[in-house]
Amino acid sequence: MLRRPVTGTIKGLGPNGIKLAKGATISLGKVTKGELSPSKMVFSPGFQPRGSKGPISVTVVDIAFRWKKNTWYLESQGRSVKYDVAIDSMQELKWC
Repeated sequence: MLRRPVTGTIKGLGPNGIKLAKGATISLGKVTKGELSPSKMVFSPGFQPRGSKGPISVTVVDIAFRWKKNTWYLESQGRSVKYDVAIDSMQELKWC
């Protein structure tokens, strides 16, 4: 539980980061609820994080960790990205 809702903005990327990620934001409410298993997080309705960039906004329903072809992937809503690329895409975050 946080004292207040927070928003993080991606300010810097690593060498393998996705360039379009720069400037994107993720918002976390004061309370985040859901179910946590060893390989997946499912957020409860009304307590889901929200990502946005420009006029596009997406609510994150779930995040899963998958092992495919000797590489870890982060998967959400049917899309996946290599774990290393995901971490490099948000190397520098500014929280407000």
